[in-house]
Amino acid sequence: MAELDKRYWIHRIKGGENGLVLSYPLLFNNNVLATGWAELSTDDFVKASKNNWDEFQKQFANEYGYMRNRHSLWRYLSMKKGDIVVVPTWGEFSIFKIADDNVYTNESIHQLLASDQLIDWNGSLAQVKDGYLYDANGNFIDLGFYRRVEPICANLPRQEYADQALFSRMKIMQTNADISDLDESVEESIKRAKNKNPICIYKELMQCTLPAAKKIINDYVQHITYEDLVEKYLRAIGANEVLKPAPNESSTDEGDADRVAYFEQLKVAVMVQIKKHDYSTDDWSVNQIELYKNNHMNQNEDYNVQLWVVSNAEDFTEEAKRKAQEANVRLINGNDFAKMILDVGLKHFM
Repeated sequence: MAELDKRYWIHRIKGGENGLVLSYPLLFNNNVLATGWAELSTDDFVKASKNNWDEFQKQFANEYGYMRNRHSLWRYLSMKKGDIVVVPTWGEFSIFKIADDNVYTNESIHQLLASDQLIDWNGSLAQVKDGYLYDANGNFIDLGFYRRVEPICANLPRQEYADQALFSRMKIMQTNADISDLDESVEESIKRAKNKNPICIYKELMQCTLPAAKKIINDYVQHITYEDLVEKYLRAIGANEVLKPAPNESSTDEGDADRVAYFEQLKVAVMVQIKKHDYSTDDWSVNQIELYKNNHMNQNEDYNVQLWVVSNAEDFTEEAKRKAQEANVRLINGNDFAKMILDVGLKHFM
């Protein structure tokens, strides 16, 4: 839940009649968050009623009566420096921070902006006349209140950067609302935007599932050996034949492979050294698989040979990584292999 001195809001910038044509460029070109209610747009109104609900009610009622949506203007006036504002637009949303506690009106807007910055999205210059805004053709623009904001992130696709709770809340049609109960959702959107990390169901599922898959592989290898698990994976990705070289087929000096898989259509042979280690795997396995390849090229001369080392360990030593790069050996740690199993589909491991 949000801190008491920091609130989260949703605010639509459509304003009243003809409001959006100016409120949109004000926000995205000038960092000014606007709303309507032009008939109340005086500095005296703000000074008298900004923090006084009774006075606000009285002055609002004198102009409009007790309209239910008067609360939207009250919420707008209640925003404080540091508050976070989510602004929905067409299929997107942007997030801003309230820059200060000042509220400007049509009387004082030029303290906030130079007059030549009141440019609408048609490129026309709006004018303030007798306390009201008008476009270049003399059409009334129902905007009356303005807040300075700081951009945090802009034009985020809703489906990619808003979780379900925030996505649903942005469907509300009222001008604004306090959404401090969704502070974590908003902060998550900000974090994703800064890291350029849009929501992806595959990534979210993988991130959630991978630790459990790795643990199961570690805990239940008595059910199936790690070597047989690798063999099942090789068959799952299309190997026509997977051979298990005899344990003493070669001397140590001639290298070793635990499985050799053949993909006939691709004319690819994958030679695999498989290790069940707890922490890290050293360069011995890289040396062994490279030696095995060098001493078995005659039997595999018709194939493009690839070398793998699959280890259940968390990582490989720096020397193993260096030698693997030199010998073009693919190193696959325990997390990598668990992910490969999930990618190819669990039905292959029944």
